[in-house]
Amino acid sequence: YQAIWHDNLAFFGIILITFVSTCIIGWNIGTKHPDLTSVIVSQGLMENVLEKNSWFEALNDDPLMGGFQIAWNNIMVSINCFIGGALLGVGGLILMGFNGLSIGATMGFCYLNGFDRPLTEFVLAHGPLELTIIVCAVFASLLYGRAFFVWPPRGFRERIRAGGRDAGTVIVGVLPWLVLAGAVESFVSPNPAIPVVYKASLGAIIATLFWLFTLVPVRLFYRRKLVRSR
Repeated sequence: YQAIWHDNLAFFGIILITFVSTCIIGWNIGTKHPDLTSVIVSQGLMENVLEKNSWFEALNDDPLMGGFQIAWNNIMVSINCFIGGALLGVGGLILMGFNGLSIGATMGFCYLNGFDRPLTEFVLAHGPLELTIIVCAVFASLLYGRAFFVWPPRGFRERIRAGGRDAGTVIVGVLPWLVLAGAVESFVSPNPAIPVVYKASLGAIIATLFWLFTLVPVRLFYRRKLVRSR
């Protein structure tokens, strides 16, 4: 798992930059062109923002069931991004781009209507990890889908097998983190008794743990190998 990330980190960086760019575009739409926001954001969500209705507080009524539903939804979003990206590498990028536009437009619309603080406080604990994993799902799908664009066609079967193996390994490695993000989103994020600074700290910690799990072991492996060679 770590070796795949180590060998394709620059590729993931390009995908991450693409996602962030769509979020920025969505933010501009939400703040400067609210009439276009309804094309991206659901009408119900926009009405909740305008009415200052903190819909996410309903998770406090049944956090266990809410956590299960959130985790399942996140897993399905990741799987859809994976399947879409595996289809010639195009579908996953489209889904990721739309999610980026939706997130940016929602945050921008909340900012425009004075609802940005409640929403920001809600997503601080789970958002960094959850959004990262969704981008990771697209990254995994493109490890497979990019085989269709490598020239010459000779060796396609080997490339597609290797891509499928790498993509599956990444997906298996990141999906448990989505379950963790769902649990945090249900039990911690909507809880008004937990200070915002604790939520922000938790969000930073679990996102950092994910990247330590993803990147650090391979670096330690190479260091040990280098020491042994000496």
